[in-house]
Amino acid sequence: MGRGWRKRLAIGGLALGAGAANAGSVTLYGVADQAVEYAHGSSSVARIEDGRQAASRFGMRGVEDLGGNLKAIFVAEAGFRMDTGAEFFGNGSIFGRQAFVGLKGNWGEVRMGRQYTPAFYVIARLDPFSLNAAVSPFTLVAKSSAQGTGYVPYASRVDNAVTYNTPDWNGLTASATYAFGEVPGEMQQASTYGANVQYFRGPVYLMYGFQASTNKPATAAIPQGQTRTHYVGGTYNIARKVELAAFFGYSASQIASTAAARYYALTMDWVATPAWTIKLAALKRVVVGMTERPLGVAFGVDHSLSRRTMLYSRVAYIRNSPGGSVTINAFPIDQGSGDQGYSVSLGVKHVF
Repeated sequence: MGRGWRKRLAIGGLALGAGAANAGSVTLYGVADQAVEYAHGSSSVARIEDGRQAASRFGMRGVEDLGGNLKAIFVAEAGFRMDTGAEFFGNGSIFGRQAFVGLKGNWGEVRMGRQYTPAFYVIARLDPFSLNAAVSPFTLVAKSSAQGTGYVPYASRVDNAVTYNTPDWNGLTASATYAFGEVPGEMQQASTYGANVQYFRGPVYLMYGFQASTNKPATAAIPQGQTRTHYVGGTYNIARKVELAAFFGYSASQIASTAAARYYALTMDWVATPAWTIKLAALKRVVVGMTERPLGVAFGVDHSLSRRTMLYSRVAYIRNSPGGSVTINAFPIDQGSGDQGYSVSLGVKHVF
């Protein structure tokens, strides 16, 4: 398989680290990423921002061999902002990116804790920007505007989760997760479950992802219901240089007053030389029966200075429908304006 997707998985969180320093059975790893950026929408802003190539993070992972092909594992990964030093998620979580412990063997792997969802892994595999919330048009999958109260958008991570990952069966793998809502007297409320199936064979990759989440109504006037999302897609790698991908998604809630949405995307990841990579992605979100149909596009160039350090550029663009105000990368777009937005970023990333 191509070099480009391997680099994306390592950056998007599917691998646990690169260029790390070992301390016994514990590995320390991280990413430091900073960019200067100009963004324009209803107004304009110049700023220093974190993680336009990969979100800055610091983590630990541990592995202990228990014998008999059984291993104990753990990951504790924190996100932080290089521009201010603040905790990335802004909610006081120490390890807001990942925090789980588990066991693995020839039979597969079981994890418990805060984790990425099965849907995240398969969508990130198709996205050359690794679902980077700052620039990737795939962030439109997580939007909920015009879909009604009670609709639960896609989530990349869940708390209180149990996950099982199968071993690799000649290129076929699967994963399933259940995240407890932990609401007294309500087993389903605030819970999430999902699964994926992936198939690798030569230059071909195929995937299916599923996620179902039940809302936690803030008031009695908001009905309880489950939102279900389905994703299918695949990639084809040409001469281990150019990877092309296509993606389709569909989300709908059981709540009658909500609207369903469809998602269509095409991407390209071109390893032009060992040092230069060019990325392109476009995704359109269509809210069924509504005028909300934003289009997101991203273009990127990466230049590796070493195995750990790179320079990069990113251009992100959003086109709103009349009256829409969807944004990616916090473009300053006024509510209901229908304005378009874009950003241009130049940055440096170091992996340790």
